[in-house]
Amino acid sequence: MLPKVWVELSTFNGIVTDDYMHVIGGAYKTLGHDVEYVNDVAKMHGSIDDIHVVLLAVSACKLRMRGKKRIVFWSQGIWPEESFLKHSSRLRLSICNIIEKMALSISERVFVVSSPQLRHFETKYGLKLQDKSLVMPCSNESLHESSFYAEGKYERPVFVYAGSLARYQCIDETLEAFRIAQSITPEASLMFLTSDQEKARTLVSRHGITNVSVGYAEKDELPTILSQAKYGFVIRDDSAINRVSTPTKISTYIANGVIPVYSPTIEAFSESARGIVRLQYRSDDFAKEYREFEKLHLDPVKMHDSYAAYFDSVLSYDSAESRVLAFLKESNQ
Repeated sequence: MLPKVWVELSTFNGIVTDDYMHVIGGAYKTLGHDVEYVNDVAKMHGSIDDIHVVLLAVSACKLRMRGKKRIVFWSQGIWPEESFLKHSSRLRLSICNIIEKMALSISERVFVVSSPQLRHFETKYGLKLQDKSLVMPCSNESLHESSFYAEGKYERPVFVYAGSLARYQCIDETLEAFRIAQSITPEASLMFLTSDQEKARTLVSRHGITNVSVGYAEKDELPTILSQAKYGFVIRDDSAINRVSTPTKISTYIANGVIPVYSPTIEAFSESARGIVRLQYRSDDFAKEYREFEKLHLDPVKMHDSYAAYFDSVLSYDSAESRVLAFLKESNQ
C-alpha cells in the first residue's frame, strides 16, 4: 500500500500558494496516493513513513523533529533575506539561515520557483540540490486568447500597473518610467490599478504625469482591462530577493498579451523569456530603448503564438503536471 501524502496549505498567501500545492498533491493522487490537505503541520498525523509536502522551512524541521522521514519542501522564495528586509535583525537572519539549510538538506524533493533560486541555495549553503529539485515558477493564470486581439491593442501606448504600493514594487521608479515614455509618446496613458487609490493619486500628482486613470480591479475583471493594455510595468530593484523571484504579475501580463516592462534584475524572467517580445527597463537608457521599441510593428497573431508557447512551456500549471508527475514518480521507485 502506498504511503499517505499530507500537503500543507497556506495561512498567509493562499491564492497562488494553494494552487501550487494542489498541483503537487494532484500529482501524488494520480500516482495512487491518498492525499489530505491541512493548514497546520500539527494536523499531519499518521505513519512516520507518510509523505509530507510543506511550504515552510520551519514546517519541514518540525516534522523531522517528530521523526517524520519523508519530506517534500516547496520554497517560494528566499525566506531569510525576506525576513531581514522586514525585521532588520541579524540574529533572526542567522536563525532563519540555519532552519532553511536544514529544510533543504533533509527534504527528499525540493520545488523552487526559478533556476536563480536553485543556484542561490547551492552557492549559499554549499549543497548539491540539482538532482532532487524541480523548477516550477509561480503562476495562477490561464491564457486569455481574446485579450491579444482587442482592437488597436498593439497600436496605442497604453500602459498598466496592477498591484500594491509596497516599497519593493518600486512605484516611484515605475511612474518615472511612464513619465519618460509619455515624453516620447505624449498620447501614452497609464491604468494604475491598486487598492490604495488615494495614495496612488498623490503619487501621480507628485510625479507630474497626466493621462493616468487610478482604479482597482478584482482578479476576474483583469482580462477585460488588460486586453486594452500594450505594456505592463514590473520594476524591481537589484536584490537577491528579486533576482530569484518569479512575480505572478508577469504571468498575468503574459496571459493577456501585455508586454512586460521589467527590470533585468528579475533574472528568472530575463533568462527564460529571451525568445519573446519584452522591454527591459534600465533607468539610464529607457528613453532610447522605448523610442526604438515603439517603431516595431507587432502582429497580434504572432504575439499570441509566441506568448502562448512561452506560457505553456514555462508558466502553465496544466503543462507542468507531467513534469511534476515524473519528478515525484522517481522518489516512489
